[in-house]
Amino acid sequence: MASGEHRNLVRRGAPMIPEHRAALLEKCHKSEPPQGKDFYDSGFGGSLEEEADIFEREQDKLVEATREITLDESPIYGLDKKETEQPPCTPPPQMESDPISDPEISQSQSISPHNCVLSYAAGNDVRCLLAPMRGLLFAQDEDGDTALHLAIIHTNVQAVENIVAAAPSTKALDIFNYLRQTPLHLATITKQSNIVRGLIASGASVDLVDRNGKTALHLACERGDIDSVREIIRPLSDKAYNPKTREEISSILNTRNYDGFTALHVAVFSNSIDIVSALTNVGADINVPDCGSGKTALHHAVETNNLRLVSYLLFQCNACVDAETFDECTPLHFAAGRGMESMAALLLAAGADPTLPNRTGATPLDEAADNVRPMLQLPESPF
Repeated sequence: MASGEHRNLVRRGAPMIPEHRAALLEKCHKSEPPQGKDFYDSGFGGSLEEEADIFEREQDKLVEATREITLDESPIYGLDKKETEQPPCTPPPQMESDPISDPEISQSQSISPHNCVLSYAAGNDVRCLLAPMRGLLFAQDEDGDTALHLAIIHTNVQAVENIVAAAPSTKALDIFNYLRQTPLHLATITKQSNIVRGLIASGASVDLVDRNGKTALHLACERGDIDSVREIIRPLSDKAYNPKTREEISSILNTRNYDGFTALHVAVFSNSIDIVSALTNVGADINVPDCGSGKTALHHAVETNNLRLVSYLLFQCNACVDAETFDECTPLHFAAGRGMESMAALLLAAGADPTLPNRTGATPLDEAADNVRPMLQLPESPF
């Protein structure tokens, strides 16, 4: 090298600039086979092997770095800085029954809409699209209905499943509309037992009451819907359910609505032996009185003149045949006074006492209609 020439040297192992790399490769093609691994050391950097090692290491670092990248959560098409700083969605104002302040909902703010769209495209799972909008699952319309309420009203089972899966917490399953109906109430009213089961399995509360004090169990019994009744009480016999859910169901078996009736009373009104059987099998009290007059399920069954139901209550459920109302009237008082011959005969066969007086001192015999009186009269003593 001439003394006037200047050579820019860099440290060994430094990355090569493109011009130097091209010159080095051209020199390699024209020269003789290398004598050693340092043959290609031109002062511009390390050997080719070292360059390859460096490139591989840098590539590995790049891959690791991309795994830790957090995508921008702001809207993709933000028009200005102020807009792009806003979260993907803004929850509606909090209402009395709206648990929007639940910290779990904040999780939806950290979910990238971009990733959700990509996940939906890859798996065709609409729940991915709902994920960044979890806060909106608490939004209510002019009737107080949420998206879950509306999906149930329109019997859209797939939408119900997707909304429940995307819900940020179980509180989203227990929101009241302005008629004080939860999604579980609506599922029961519309006789969608499959949705009833799904809601309870997902953590919906079963002990909430509507504006009439009715639980979902009351509503199912009222409609004679044995399928929904079975789904509501299923956790009592299925240990896979949450213990809290089992406790709630046990507590509502004898809960009275605002009219003073338990679910068993309501089941008697609907003349459903299947529901009566299902309730008594899980512990419903057969002799609990209502709050209005003190009538038991047997009193109400006698009033409906349902011989089959009365027979079931007496001989299968061991109902008290001489249970008294607040006026101390027994079921036989009702049957005798209304002239129900077959019903009176059934009660007598079960051991009803025709001589028990009520609060006014009248016995069933005293109040008996003419067609029933003969069977209530005791045979006269021959002495």
